[in-house]
Amino acid sequence: MPNDNLEYSLSYNNRYYFISFKSEDESRIRSILQKFNQYGVPFWDYTRLSPGQNWQVAITENIRDCEAIIFFVTKKFFESNYVNLELRIAINYKKTIYVVFLENIATKDIGTRGLAMYFTLQQHQILDVSEHQTDNGIARQCIKNLRLIHSEKAFNMIHSSSNFDVFISYKHTKFDNSGTTRDYEIASDLHNSLLQNGVNTFFSEKDLSTSEFTKQIYQALDQAKILVVVGTCPEYVNSEWVSAEWSFFHAALLGKRKEKGEIYTFLEGMSQNKLPPELYNRQSYNTREKNKLVERIIMNLRSF
Repeated sequence: MPNDNLEYSLSYNNRYYFISFKSEDESRIRSILQKFNQYGVPFWDYTRLSPGQNWQVAITENIRDCEAIIFFVTKKFFESNYVNLELRIAINYKKTIYVVFLENIATKDIGTRGLAMYFTLQQHQILDVSEHQTDNGIARQCIKNLRLIHSEKAFNMIHSSSNFDVFISYKHTKFDNSGTTRDYEIASDLHNSLLQNGVNTFFSEKDLSTSEFTKQIYQALDQAKILVVVGTCPEYVNSEWVSAEWSFFHAALLGKRKEKGEIYTFLEGMSQNKLPPELYNRQSYNTREKNKLVERIIMNLRSF
């Protein structure tokens, strides 16, 4: 995980953010969106339009299908008919709307024509970037805000069901942010197998690094009876969030809060003796033994 903890994964429904801004602000917005690209924040804006494509149909469809729409607002913003149209489309589709004010704007800075839009935007969620003066700082703060919001949404979606029996811990994103890890693929496959066997399993499709979500993830760990740690290399097993998860669960076992709890390791391409001491003596399975691991988990849960 990078030191600035900005890894991002919009894990539900493969959706994206629709980006709306005044064309005259494009050079500035591009520098912000470069950071979005760097940290894997999925987005769509009007530059994705194809030659000859009906722009109004394309914009309407992409707002309809987006996860949320983000308005980057400057004083010039209120002069645009296009962003006003995008705002109305978003409201019609009842989309989540986030607003980023790139300048301090007072009503006296806005013509009468833009006041209605200004007051409408004020009714939606503001992504506060007021502490940052540079485009780089603004982009980083936007990403952190979006990650927190998305993490809470994902958690609420997941936790609408009953308590979890199994928690799968793994490293989601490569250290260089070049994509997801092999560990993610292994964890996803195991998750599917457990669900097919009726095992209620917690599987978070992202690395986590927000304070609110920290509390929530530990609640899920506290619910779980079994922890499965997926590993393809020592660096991933010892990465920030994976090590935090198995350390918490291990401490619960030692503290007798999970007297019947179990930790299993699920490995590929690394030997058991490369595991940290807390995991070294735990039952370990190779990925070729997935069915055995699933059977062992089911048998273990019957004792609760």
